[in-house]
Amino acid sequence: MGFAKTLAGAGANIVLAARSVDKLQDVAKEVEGLGVKTLVQACDVTDPATVKATVIASWATFGRVDILVNNAGVIAETGIMPERIPDENVRADHAHQRERNVHVLSRGWRPATG
Repeated sequence: MGFAKTLAGAGANIVLAARSVDKLQDVAKEVEGLGVKTLVQACDVTDPATVKATVIASWATFGRVDILVNNAGVIAETGIMPERIPDENVRADHAHQRERNVHVLSRGWRPATG
């Protein structure tokens, strides 16, 4: 919540996304108190459909994405983290994909809404 408040204090509108949105509603109220708009969205980063829905909703609500902060995590013992994948080529491809995603978003890519 601290980083969302910092960005909002600088005038950024905020998309708050998590698997459970209950606590995010309270954060949204605080952030909106700083004079910005918010969007609260249910999203599970392991489910591509909810990720796509979050991106589409973000663009539909704000018309752009300037900063993307992914604070989702996976516990190493319960899921695969790219850094723990033994195949170097797979790790490299994952790293490049992350770079491409940031690059595409920074150039104003808009998701297909259909």
